[in-house]
Amino acid sequence: MSGPIPQRKELVRALAHGVNPHFEDLVRTLSKRQLLVVVGSLVREAAGLMGPHGLVAKGLEAEAFGEGARGDIRVLASKGQHAAALELIKTRLGPEFSRVYEPLLAGDRPMPPASLRALALLAGNLPQVLTTNLDNLVEMALPSRWAPLAEATADLASRTEVVFKMLGDARHFTTWRFTQDGLKNATYLAPHFRDEVGALLRGHQLLFIGYRGDDELLEELLRLRAHAPKDLNTPQWVALVPPGGLEKREHYGKVGLHLVELDVPADDPRAYDGAVAEYLKELARAGPVAAIDPAGLPEQKLTGNPYPGLVPFSETHQPTE
Repeated sequence: MSGPIPQRKELVRALAHGVNPHFEDLVRTLSKRQLLVVVGSLVREAAGLMGPHGLVAKGLEAEAFGEGARGDIRVLASKGQHAAALELIKTRLGPEFSRVYEPLLAGDRPMPPASLRALALLAGNLPQVLTTNLDNLVEMALPSRWAPLAEATADLASRTEVVFKMLGDARHFTTWRFTQDGLKNATYLAPHFRDEVGALLRGHQLLFIGYRGDDELLEELLRLRAHAPKDLNTPQWVALVPPGGLEKREHYGKVGLHLVELDVPADDPRAYDGAVAEYLKELARAGPVAAIDPAGLPEQKLTGNPYPGLVPFSETHQPTE
């Protein structure tokens, strides 16, 4: 009964080091403190919090909406345009928007999921961690010296040991940038934010965890970077994604983002999170000794099977026994 687990662990290691051509790039940039991990909504969902679709559905429960408005919002959400859907909800709810959404965004302080507990292993060699979530799960998982930052300061690119909350902090309504107008104001109409964040993104390799392949925020972050890598020696961005939503993979490949599909059920955030955790642990094992930061390790032990396999979307290769 214990046989399958070591086999799956070896599968993860083989795929991390062999099939994924960008794994060694990640190890190198990690050793140089030039790797940024970006955390998305699937990590929230693995912890039991609402993702974008749930946030839209919750807003539609308000009495402020007629059937016509509800239908328009549902159509946007079904297309993955959650920022636009939430903008319509914000317009209808008015001042009630912050009261309704602050507890939903913040959550009830659940335990950080497996991926973030594994992320703590890398803390010693990460200059920053970025997140498009507004909760404090990342800060809870990392050593206490790491501080949250919800605004793009003039020295953003040189800051260390900060969790940069790109779309704001749930506890501070004035920082919220997760609706359509919020994103537009930050990335188009606020040159300071655009310039500082763009410089940060261009100066590092990024590893995305917690994003689906068709997440609208991937496109937004690629646009903020402003240009694609110009040669093959420039490290590519890498996103660990669940199955499905890979229609843009060819487009992303041309602008320097490589999607690695995890071999997990398409709609199981916890299984996805477990696969990401194992991948990050392999990255820590392969990286410099300084990447292992015991101060960041949680006291709680992982439960269940943490060894789902990994398969890059562009490969048909399967490891042989």
